[in-house]
Amino acid sequence: MTYALACQGLLPSRLARVHPRFGTPAPALAALALPVIGGGVVAIGRGLSASQLFNLFGRFAVLGFLLVYGLAAGSSLRAPLPGCSDRRRWLVGGGCLLAVTAIGLGYLSGVIGQQNAMLLSFAALLLLGWLRVRQVVPAY
Repeated sequence: MTYALACQGLLPSRLARVHPRFGTPAPALAALALPVIGGGVVAIGRGLSASQLFNLFGRFAVLGFLLVYGLAAGSSLRAPLPGCSDRRRWLVGGGCLLAVTAIGLGYLSGVIGQQNAMLLSFAALLLLGWLRVRQVVPAY
């Protein structure tokens, strides 16, 4: 994802470079892997248990998954799909979007008040991403 976003101009262009010998997106992989590995090392160094690590990183990942599925379902409502009728597109895309929304609301209702720092950091990342997309992608 980091490489694809850099190719589209949403992230710095140096992350879209590929390794000259192996043809892999080495800068994008390093930019993503090093902070994750560093965060894991710091968390383990502080003596956190497996369940504490899951609470720290797992809940954030659940929000990320729900966001990606919601965006995919929402985008299916915007663009016609080849070989798919508008009725089917609206039924399937709308049904998926409703399901993801219901799951997200249920998940958030159990997290609010317990993981406020995680929710605020996720909201801040969403806001930064939205601002960057608005800055780079032309309006329709």
